[in-house]
Amino acid sequence: MIFGSNDPHVPSEGRDTVEHGLRAAGAKHRIQLYPAEHAFMRDEGPRFDPECTDIAFADMIYLFRKVFPQ
Repeated sequence: MIFGSNDPHVPSEGRDTVEHGLRAAGAKHRIQLYPAEHAFMRDEGPRFDPECTDIAFADMIYLFRKVFPQ
């Protein structure tokens, strides 16, 4: 799960609810916070954060390569 830590739409209480639900369901997961706002990866609009987006994409690529090795 990727969240912006400055996201007013999913504040820390909401992230805690998501975390609790995933744990209760026994889902294997990881939650990663980036110092950005809601929809920070959408490359249009004022909330776009290219630096956090690059880091988040790099983290996702690392995860995919780890989970789905060639």
